[in-house]
Amino acid sequence: MAEDYFKRVRAQTPTQFFCDGPHIPWLKRAVEWGAVGVTSNPPRAARAVYLDTEFWEPEADKILAAHPGMTDDDAVDMVTQAVVRRASEVLSPVFESTGGEKGYTGIQGNPRVYTDTDVLISSARRYSKISPNVAVKIPVHKEGLAAIEELAAEGINIIPTTGYSVSQCLSAAEAHQKGIKRAQKRGANTKQSGVCLVTIVTGRLDAHLKEQIASNYFVFFACL
Repeated sequence: MAEDYFKRVRAQTPTQFFCDGPHIPWLKRAVEWGAVGVTSNPPRAARAVYLDTEFWEPEADKILAAHPGMTDDDAVDMVTQAVVRRASEVLSPVFESTGGEKGYTGIQGNPRVYTDTDVLISSARRYSKISPNVAVKIPVHKEGLAAIEELAAEGINIIPTTGYSVSQCLSAAEAHQKGIKRAQKRGANTKQSGVCLVTIVTGRLDAHLKEQIASNYFVFFACL
């Protein structure tokens, strides 16, 4: 039923969909149904590991053995990169068949440092080396917009995220265009400009509005 639904949506509408997590069995099935990408923010990457411990426990042991003394945050980051690398391989045929228009794997760094522009930029540079079809998730706030502009100038694929409004999407697009113009001024080949996949997180906004409505509804009747 689900497969027929997604095929019908693809055939009758311009809708494109991402798989909501890089667990390989789910991702492969989603690609068969027409998924053109996958998101892998920290909870999603962790869930992929927990759902396939038989594969990931030995892989994590290898990473820890190769980098003794690293911090917990660094260990999580390296495992996340391994998860994303594996997912990007599943989507490589989509990426190649569409000439790089689709087939991206999103990666998100440590949320504890998501207001540090320098860290956002340095992490994105590192993540961009995982695979050509990796896109780095950058939050749409003041520090994130500065990072988006710099990363666009360097041709790195970006997914501006944690946006809840049209104005945030426009700001992200404008920052991306500024970066491309900077690259043009220095004579860079802008045909190699990275993609910018702007995101509005409607689900979380809907959840917030439902909570507000429920709260106000309760207060209204409590005052009667």
